[in-house]
Amino acid sequence: MRPLFFSAAAIAAFAAFPAVSAPDFKIPVTDRFSLEDLTWQGEGRSYEFLWDVALHKGTIIVCGVGRFVSPHGRSQTASLLRKATVYLNDKAILRDITFFTLVKADQPLEKQMATCRDTGVAPASRSDKVRLDIRGVGRF
Repeated sequence: MRPLFFSAAAIAAFAAFPAVSAPDFKIPVTDRFSLEDLTWQGEGRSYEFLWDVALHKGTIIVCGVGRFVSPHGRSQTASLLRKATVYLNDKAILRDITFFTLVKADQPLEKQMATCRDTGVAPASRSDKVRLDIRGVGRF
């Protein structure tokens, strides 16, 4: 699996959200979200997701919605999602993206509400680099 990158300038451009009381909250998916997938070599695509990073009350949030597109490899893919790590300038700021909204395989991701989680970490500068790293090996 390949690491996915966002720049801090893109994060800073995102509008603030209204105040919420719960640690996780939902927002509508917009055109700012990036479409990615998890594909197993020799087994095919297993999971698709839309994700974004943004600022909320001065800290970085990670938002996403996903779907399993194949039942084959679902448990291995779920294990990878639990190990997924979001980095800010090569420092881990969030592990486990299983909080992303999960929808059925036939539902369009673009019309869903994405679940967001606050990392509690403020960006250091406009040149920060944020990346999502999803790596692993599955046994089929």
